[in-house]
Amino acid sequence: MDRYGERGASRIKGLVWLLIIVSILYFAAKVIPIYFANFQLQDKMRDEALYAQANRYTPEQVQEQLLVEAHGLDLPLSADQVNVEMTSQGTHISANYTVTVDLTVYQLKLTLTPSASHE
Repeated sequence: MDRYGERGASRIKGLVWLLIIVSILYFAAKVIPIYFANFQLQDKMRDEALYAQANRYTPEQVQEQLLVEAHGLDLPLSADQVNVEMTSQGTHISANYTVTVDLTVYQLKLTLTPSASHE
C-alpha cells in the first residue's frame, strides 16, 4: 500500500474523532444547563421547606414562589406539577416535569423530579 492511502485513512479517522468530540460537546451544552437549573430549583425547594412554616407561608404561597423561581430559570413548570404538603411534622415539596431538549436530529425528553423535605 502506498503512503497516500495511509495518510488519507488517518485523516478520515481524525475527522471521525473530531465529529464525535463535537457531538459530545454539543450534547453537553444543551443538557447540562437544564440539570443545573433543576439543581437550583431543588435548592430553592430546600430553602422553602426549611423556612415555610417559620415564615407562616401557605402551601399556595410556597408554590407561587417556586413557580417564580422556575420561570426565572426557564423551566417549564406549572402549578399542577408542584405539590406542597404542610403538616405539623414538617413540609414536603415535590415537582414532576418534563423538559424537551432539541438536539437538532433528536428531541430528548428529560423527566425531572426535584423534591425537598423538612421535619
